[in-house]
Amino acid sequence: MESQVTASQVRRFGLFEVDLTQGRLTRKGAPVKLQEQPFLVLAMLLEHPGEIVTREALRHRLWPQGTHVDFDGSLNAVLKRLRAALGDDPDQPRFIETAPKRGYRFIAPVTVGTDEQHAPRASAASTPAPPETGTRELPGAIPPPAAVRRPGRGVAILLGILLVALGGSVALRWLGRGRTAGSAAAAMKPIPARKSIAVLGFQNTSGRQEDAWLSTALSQMLSTELAAGEKLRIVSGEDIANLRASSAWSQTDSLGQSTTSRIGAALGSDLLVLGSYAAVGKPGIRQLRLDARLQDARTGEILEETAEVGSDQNPFQIVHRVGGRMRDRLGVPALGDMDEPGILAALPSNAEAARFYAQGLMKLRQFDAVGAKEFFLQAVAVDPKFPLGHSMLAQAWGQLGYDQKCREEARKALDLSANLPRADKMLVEGAYYESLADPEKAVSTYRALLTMFPDSVEYGLRLVTMLDRVGRHEEALETIRQLHRLPPPAGDDARLDIWEAKQISYKNGPEAAMPLQRGMSKAAARGQKLVYADAKAGECAGLQYSDHPDAAIPACQEAYDIFLATGNRTRAASALRNLADRTSDQGRKEEALRLYDRAIQMLRETGSRWHLGAAENNMAIVLEAQGQLDRAEGLFRDVKRNFEEVGDKENVGTALDNIADIQMERGDLGTAAKTYEELISISVNPDQNGYPVYRLADLHLMEGSLQEAQHEAERAIKMFAAQGAGFVNWSEAKSVLGDILKQEGDLDGAQRQF
Repeated sequence: MESQVTASQVRRFGLFEVDLTQGRLTRKGAPVKLQEQPFLVLAMLLEHPGEIVTREALRHRLWPQGTHVDFDGSLNAVLKRLRAALGDDPDQPRFIETAPKRGYRFIAPVTVGTDEQHAPRASAASTPAPPETGTRELPGAIPPPAAVRRPGRGVAILLGILLVALGGSVALRWLGRGRTAGSAAAAMKPIPARKSIAVLGFQNTSGRQEDAWLSTALSQMLSTELAAGEKLRIVSGEDIANLRASSAWSQTDSLGQSTTSRIGAALGSDLLVLGSYAAVGKPGIRQLRLDARLQDARTGEILEETAEVGSDQNPFQIVHRVGGRMRDRLGVPALGDMDEPGILAALPSNAEAARFYAQGLMKLRQFDAVGAKEFFLQAVAVDPKFPLGHSMLAQAWGQLGYDQKCREEARKALDLSANLPRADKMLVEGAYYESLADPEKAVSTYRALLTMFPDSVEYGLRLVTMLDRVGRHEEALETIRQLHRLPPPAGDDARLDIWEAKQISYKNGPEAAMPLQRGMSKAAARGQKLVYADAKAGECAGLQYSDHPDAAIPACQEAYDIFLATGNRTRAASALRNLADRTSDQGRKEEALRLYDRAIQMLRETGSRWHLGAAENNMAIVLEAQGQLDRAEGLFRDVKRNFEEVGDKENVGTALDNIADIQMERGDLGTAAKTYEELISISVNPDQNGYPVYRLADLHLMEGSLQEAQHEAERAIKMFAAQGAGFVNWSEAKSVLGDILKQEGDLDGAQRQF
């Protein structure tokens, strides 16, 4: 009878179980042969899931001091054997991710210490690792950035738009390691919170469509006015728009207590502002009347009602008087001369720019990035020194996948941000560092922002998102715990529970189920359909990588239905692509092609070129597998054009890889050779892209050009070795070299390569 294993010595991930005491690895209960050194590496990675284990640490574990070995080559060989045992592909890792020049990280969810008989299913909150087919989900609220599928030797990863945030301060790292009794007691103190206020919007009582933009403009102006002085916390217009898209409320009447309490809980707001406006008179001399009321979100009580009239050429003066009345009612100090520069910097300088900016915000909040981009371009054309105009234009470009244009506008916004209120200035700064993928500075900025405004869930979740993307899950959890200590409704935000589940899932999937369910229940009860759909999209992706991948289909479908109903067609298309991926994996290829086609049509309508390229790539792979090479190549060429349009050179190379592979499949070796050579010539890092080089070696071998083939194979192997590249490509390059040497009669050399 086998000895009983204590819970803490058992680790599970995917279909595998590791008994750390007995040094045993099993897959679905069947033993998997693994030598001592690969097992030691696996154990060390499992001891620190989600964290980078350095190559130096592995050296000390595997080879005692004084042992003389070819360290790099030996460690690479150990990792090769471990990945082979797990069936893991370094180019599209499900379990072990390479951190170039640093070490390795175990990225799959790990379950600790449950007996085999009652082993749980993978948690829906788990961070998905790519499935065996190489699929990765498109960007969502919880899952990591997207990749595309490529079978066999054609594996090619599409990087996400913004790979951000490696940082984390000493303070939070220390907190993650443990606290003294005194610091723990201090951590339990409630965090002082300012009164929070949500400007829900103003109804256009005239009904004239040409005045519709004023609703957004007036709301934005009043939010800016009330935020000045930093005595009130303002709910973002984006959060308000998302809730309205999910669960609308009346804009013509006072809101009842049940409605105000639901909205307040959903937005984390104590106070609500809403009302109406009307512009009367002839153009150029019109008068604008603004009626506003302030309600207590918890009780529904109307605290203040006010009306102001003035020229429609200077609406901020009207808004300023309304804001002053509300400040008086709430006991908030009046604005001083020191506040004026910040307010002016945060608003467009003229009426025309204000109109374009408001129309851009409306489009962006309606998930129309193409329309938003056009209005923001007009706004910065008539007011080129308006920093937030450039910042929002950067956001629109980013959503469409134009990374370089996003960076350029984010830089302009930063350069113009000196006079902005400090919170707006730091948000602009953080967004700029995200656009550069400068993680240390982005995390540092958001951490400083949260330190200055510790009652802001919005700022806290920006930091959590950054920490999650780089695997600093303990620091992210500490931040979430800090935010949970805020008084309600802010500390009871459904997103905190969902993000908490996400972080817990990295070490213990079953424990993540409770906070996930709690967060989703809150979101459903409060009408936060988009928050709920985000969680469902994460569940959809997580289940695809579990022991029960077919359970992902209903979750994907539910996410798709909600995103489509609320108007977010880009996210709906992403969910549809996940459905297509799963359907294809089930062998239902024709149905999968229909789903891909629907997703592609939606993405063409939304103008999201980056996401379109990713969806087309996956569809092309299915077509290629069916032998429809002409259709597949046509789609891959569309993929190439999409990434050329957005300036994504790396993924242009991915498309060329795939096109050249199809040309080789057809036997068109001359054309394939030219395509591989084109890829090498345009590579972002030509000395690190060994894939087309070893494919050229294989091609020259097929042509019988052994000398050229050997040169390219040896060159590719050196490139793979220098960058610590994936085992699959490295081993295939070695195999090609072995075939070449065999044909040259060098059997000993060939055997060494094999």
